[in-house]
Amino acid sequence: MYPILEFDPDRKSFVEPSDIADSLDISEYCIICFFGEVIEKVVSEHKAEVLTQNRWEDGPHPLFLSNEKPTTLTIENRPPERKKTT
Repeated sequence: MYPILEFDPDRKSFVEPSDIADSLDISEYCIICFFGEVIEKVVSEHKAEVLTQNRWEDGPHPLFLSNEKPTTLTIENRPPERKKTT
């Protein structure tokens, strides 16, 4: 029917990131944002630090962590998807 809607009781994924990457101690909550100026403001106001730097084809994607109360927050900067040219 619709494979994406099927339940799979197996806890191990077909593509398992933990097979090739170490796990990070990050927060329960994560904000993914496409606007660099918003990320800069949130990082500055909430004293976030770079936890790791992910390298993609379009450049670096930093993962920030803020331990400011009331909760720990992870922030990832995702640039907007580029329009494909034909």
